Amino acid sequence: MPTAKAVEIDAFVPLESVDPIRIGEGYHLRPAGQVAAKPYKLLVQVLGRSSTVAVAKYAWSERERLGLLRVRDDVLELHAMRWPDEIRDRCELLPPPGRGVRRGDRGRARSDGRAPGAGADG
Repeated sequence: MPTAKAVEIDAFVPLESVDPIRIGEGYHLRPAGQVAAKPYKLLVQVLGRSSTVAVAKYAWSERERLGLLRVRDDVLELHAMRWPDEIRDRCELLPPPGRGVRRGDRGRARSDGRAPGAGADG
């Protein structure tokens, strides 16, 4: 696996172009020894001066993962990213077609801040 001991950068993109649902847990990175210090510092400078983040591949638990590199306080952060097939299609989450929202339902939702049919817990 080519990314077993390295992070392979695929692209530089604006952070706003990355759907937040794809961004997972984050980790602080540090260079592994003197050889890695120079490219680390260079990447910190490049990302720090621009309004972009790096989309990268890396190995984790013997799997190649997709990640997002960004700079915060002169430290590289690596955020795990979900592959497109790991995210459910939003259309699957819509309620089934049926009874529409009635005028009275909208009034109750505005007056108590809860969705129609929601109990006291929810």
